Amino acid sequence: MIHPLLRFRSHLSDQERWELDASHILTSTIRGFVESLTIPRSLTSAEPRSAGLATTLTLISRLSCRRAGTRFNSRGMDDDGHVANFVETETVIWDPYHDTQNASLGFSYCQIRGSIPSKFL
Repeated sequence: MIHPLLRFRSHLSDQERWELDASHILTSTIRGFVESLTIPRSLTSAEPRSAGLATTLTLISRLSCRRAGTRFNSRGMDDDGHVANFVETETVIWDPYHDTQNASLGFSYCQIRGSIPSKFL
């Protein structure tokens, strides 16, 4: 739905584009899911009385708008290579006090998927 507006914006002068952006009338949204969980220190540490900040686990999933739809209404790939029901999922773990030297640990894992029936492979 926002594609025609973005095309219109690309034909504006720099000043007009700046004024349009400053008005905040064009707002993009992301279809997906985000959740952050706090994992207590007692579950992540071998020491019974460990102090410090808790570990955080964050899950972010983004669904592409290019070929979204139900499984049977949007299938395969288009001419530009966009697959149906493309989803990118990222898992982020952050532990501010990973070891005894108070070194932090950050980890991110990204997984992508899309639906292509076997007749296209």
